[in-house]
Amino acid sequence: MSGEAPLVLPIRGYFITITDHSDGSGDIIHESELKLNKCGGAHIQGVADLVMIIEDAVFSAEEKHADN
Repeated sequence: MSGEAPLVLPIRGYFITITDHSDGSGDIIHESELKLNKCGGAHIQGVADLVMIIEDAVFSAEEKHADN
């Protein structure tokens, strides 16, 4: 195999969108592109970062609701 051909190819074009339906609005509170690799399937890179993004988005939305 040539050094020019990567062994693990990225998968692009997929996003995760976090929406807030707690008040019935369905507002998007966060959106980011998923970091995926193709290696015998689709595998998420940086799973801990993904969990932290979700937690931070939800916590921020909850704080915003508490202030209103």
